[in-house]
Amino acid sequence: MAVVVAASAVIAVALPASGQRARPPVPCGDLDLPLNRWSTVSSGDLDFLTSFPQRPCSFIGATKEGDVLLTDDAGAHWDLAIETPGGATVQGVVTEEAPVGTAFVLTAPPLTPGADAGNAASGLLVTRDFGTTFEEVERFRGFTVTALTPAPTDPQTVYAAAGLSDSGAGTGPFPGGLFKSTDFGATWTPLPGSAAIAATKIAIDPVNINIIWANSDPSLRPGALGGLWMSTDGGTTFTRVNQEDVRDLDTAALQGAARVDVATPTGIQRSVDQGATFSVEADGRDVAAVAHEPFLPQVILAIIDGVPHRSIDQGATFEEETRGLSDISGCDVVDLTRNDELTAYFILSVEGCGAAGHYLYRNDGRDVLGDDYFSDGAGGGLLAGRRPRLDMAILAEIPLPPPRSGSSGSVAFDGERLYYTERQNPNFIHMMSPDGVGLGNIVVPPEFQLNFITYDQSTHSLWSVIGGGFAFNRPTYVYRIDLETHSVTQEFEHPLPGDASISWDPDLGVFRGYQHHGYEVYEIDRTGKIMNTCEVSGFPADPNVSLNPDRGHPESPSPGFASGIAVGHGNMYLQLEDDRTMYYVDRNCHLLSVMEHRRFQESSGPGGENDQLACDTVTFGRPAIWIREAGSQTMVAYAVPGGYCPLDSRLDMTPERVTGVVDRPSDICATLREGGTEIASDPIAQASITFFVGDDRIGSAITDRSGMACLDHSARRPGITEEVLAKFYGNVSYRPSDAEGLLDIAPLPPEPPPPPPPPPVPIIAAPIIVQAIPQPPVQAPPEVPAPQAQPQAQSQAQAQAALAQQEQQQPQLAFVNASREFERQVETQYAMSAQREAARADEGFKMFLLAAALMTVAASALATSRVRTASALAWTGRSGPGRRSHR
Repeated sequence: MAVVVAASAVIAVALPASGQRARPPVPCGDLDLPLNRWSTVSSGDLDFLTSFPQRPCSFIGATKEGDVLLTDDAGAHWDLAIETPGGATVQGVVTEEAPVGTAFVLTAPPLTPGADAGNAASGLLVTRDFGTTFEEVERFRGFTVTALTPAPTDPQTVYAAAGLSDSGAGTGPFPGGLFKSTDFGATWTPLPGSAAIAATKIAIDPVNINIIWANSDPSLRPGALGGLWMSTDGGTTFTRVNQEDVRDLDTAALQGAARVDVATPTGIQRSVDQGATFSVEADGRDVAAVAHEPFLPQVILAIIDGVPHRSIDQGATFEEETRGLSDISGCDVVDLTRNDELTAYFILSVEGCGAAGHYLYRNDGRDVLGDDYFSDGAGGGLLAGRRPRLDMAILAEIPLPPPRSGSSGSVAFDGERLYYTERQNPNFIHMMSPDGVGLGNIVVPPEFQLNFITYDQSTHSLWSVIGGGFAFNRPTYVYRIDLETHSVTQEFEHPLPGDASISWDPDLGVFRGYQHHGYEVYEIDRTGKIMNTCEVSGFPADPNVSLNPDRGHPESPSPGFASGIAVGHGNMYLQLEDDRTMYYVDRNCHLLSVMEHRRFQESSGPGGENDQLACDTVTFGRPAIWIREAGSQTMVAYAVPGGYCPLDSRLDMTPERVTGVVDRPSDICATLREGGTEIASDPIAQASITFFVGDDRIGSAITDRSGMACLDHSARRPGITEEVLAKFYGNVSYRPSDAEGLLDIAPLPPEPPPPPPPPPVPIIAAPIIVQAIPQPPVQAPPEVPAPQAQPQAQSQAQAQAALAQQEQQQPQLAFVNASREFERQVETQYAMSAQREAARADEGFKMFLLAAALMTVAASALATSRVRTASALAWTGRSGPGRRSHR
């Protein structure tokens, strides 16, 4: 089966999935698998396996033969997603550092020597929706892709290693090496400086993405050189810095620098100075794979001498970590992958032994942080779900434009503008750009006391909790503020008492609500009905949370939440009341990760708070959370791992119906804009749109400044109407969308008649004189003497002989008469020809030649007839029975 998912692009050929998943994704939180040990998650039927970030139960796996499979419940059930097109074999599956829902399938399409690589399948497939649809990346058609890595701090930048699938298939402009994309795979640029590299592993410096590391396997491509290679200029040039046999490599961020660890047969080669010098860890030992924990770079997991080992001191010492693992001695390590959004989450894939399969390892961090870190302070034992913290880097910090006060921190973002409110001016909504430029105010009637706000793109509105405030005995209502008309409409009474916040979930189409100082999260529909609720359990009661030096909550050892933001799929970021800790939870309140930023100053004045968050995946090309720091009067954007809160997109066929002519190119266009189904706003440029006509994918195009992308298509079947489908597969900033149209195909118009030939050029020839040849007179047949009287018997014999003679003479005479008649006809034709020549000079020559030809034929026929007549007459005079002989 060589179909690409029906649901494309890619980038992008879309292949209709051979097995559509009927089950929705199942949140499984912490997988319900034991910690600090290995668990089997798949047998050896799959060759490759990795997990999707933010969905620890969602795995994507593949066989080398080309089957790609998916599970949403940690391997309990598997579904076939696709079979790779064109009989391509799978080389690997990559999800690390990729945006939510994205996975790359690396393949080797077969190519007959001498064939055109452009007609082969692509060596790279990509899904951006958790495997529902896939598309082939056109740039790698006919190439084998052996490695791929997105940049850890900029997922728009991706590096891939590829070479032509068959070295005899032509050299092409770039037979192999590394390729670079800066638009998350929409377009790819070959890096000629990497022509000597045949990589199976690529790593990018987490501090400086212009530093790229790659191994090289000379057996993959003629002319490739082995060892470890490095580029410091974004791939323009590469230098070989180590000639070891490199099996694997990984990078980790340090204070102001970065570290690269390289797995070799003689230990872990390490450099902290961009390859200038190397030290060795696990010296003399055979290292097959190495990986760091994403947020704890001092923790390393490595496969040493065929056995997993764990280090918590940057590799100075290693301890075996085999609890729960089958005996994998003699196995070949296929891969060691990690979920880069979750701490201590690794998948080991091995083959070639009885224990072949895939194993999941998770660690609770006790060996790093100590048991005291997990104590509840009252001897109650360990708290489940504790996660080491990770820092939230500051992406931008802008001062609030005047007028300003430190009384509230509500904020919302619509993809272009930031909105925020202040309790000293409760009927004002202030607007500013993400770079701090004031854009004016929205003023609502003074009776509306605006509190928390959240943006809903489907209606281009702000939802606000109005009334109540900190007066817990007063009802609060949820209002909708139309951002086009600025009208305010009461929608429903808030079902939660007191000063409870809400946040709009753009995927589920519901509100996520929570109360201050509480632990519960509520799911509320548009009518105010509570649909579901859950509690974030196992709160760590560490000093940062239980004792807030700014506010102090003696009545509550764990102050609970201050605010939160829904980011889609039911997931939320929840700001704790300590003004520095951030929790990332799923729809069922499972704790996925713990982050922290610098501690906020508490705002001044009555009711001052740092409440409400705004998610932004547009401004910085990566996920960010805006938080209002009311005390310092600034708005701060923090980077968040795995943040996915894209805006809606709208795709329209432009025009919706196109008329084409068979075998002639027609423009098929679509326009991509921000907005859901109810609105359409600014165009989205530099996005990849994939087009289908009928069941055939015809290609992809990139949107221009107006949001339009066009593709030429030459129809093959005349006189029909075909459905046209355009698909935008989404990216980190915008959700997927599609549009349908029609293509009317007319038959080719009839060919115009050829132009008349030019008139003939008249030919004037000298007159031709034809002299009649005199003919001898025709001799009459000789007289037959009258018979003499004979006896009766003689008379009868003579009569019979005369009768026979007459019978013989009759055809001869008839022939003579016919010849004479023909001669007369020829003479008549000649006369008529002469008359026509006189009447029509322009055709005289033709008729004259015809007459001449006829005269020639007639003369020849006449001569022949005379000869035959003479012969016949001579023949009648010969002797024969009953005839006299003439002497």
